Amino acid sequence: MAETLIAFLLTLLAICATSAAAALLYLGSAGQRLLAQPLPSRISLLGGGALLAISLVLFWQVTGPAAAVFCLMTLTMMIWTVLPFPVALLTKRKGRAR
Repeated sequence: MAETLIAFLLTLLAICATSAAAALLYLGSAGQRLLAQPLPSRISLLGGGALLAISLVLFWQVTGPAAAVFCLMTLTMMIWTVLPFPVALLTKRKGRAR
């Protein structure tokens, strides 16, 4: 029972760290529309890279090495695919209010 709970918590922590890493890397890109100007590339790359490495280690504790890389990359790509849509809707609504 305790092992299952620990595995669940590690997975949840890995998902949160991956989400934060993907968001940091997104906010550092030139095409992002959430901030007035992108984050400095050094902060974005170092912070996002460190969080991705932490996520990989956390996923690796729960799964094997290949599955850990697969989970990390799939979740990162999913966030990079989904994140621009709510941001576009948010900025579109802000534009109408002005």
